[in-house]
Amino acid sequence: MKRILVAFDGSESALRAVRHLATLTELVKPHVHLLHARDPLHLKDVVLVKDSPKVIEQIRQAHLESGMEALRPASAILKGAGLACDPHVVIGDAAQTIVDIAAKQDCDLIVMGTRGLGTLQSLALGSVANKVVHLAGVPVMLVK
Repeated sequence: MKRILVAFDGSESALRAVRHLATLTELVKPHVHLLHARDPLHLKDVVLVKDSPKVIEQIRQAHLESGMEALRPASAILKGAGLACDPHVVIGDAAQTIVDIAAKQDCDLIVMGTRGLGTLQSLALGSVANKVVHLAGVPVMLVK
């Protein structure tokens, strides 16, 4: 495996997935793409004012900055394991974004936790994890 995408939402399950990956990569040092997918911006998030394009850009920038901050603990774990890592923060549907970035970066594996920070819809396996398993064209490692 040369490239691995780690989907990270900041949850304890996602941290366990990153820690698990760090222990598995002692012999082979893959390049890791660390992804935090943010929910798309909705019109309800934007107060329609005279400078609405400016407001939309400010909200988008705040989402990206918050996403980079969310990746910080996972980046530290990977760095501690001696793994090269490229952070990605993308605004869009989480499952589709994970699959799209894995394909774009030519990843051989997707690693993620089974339950993230979602609501009641993720009671069993997790709605995002379940969708990624069905949509992905590469193996998906789910860490409980």
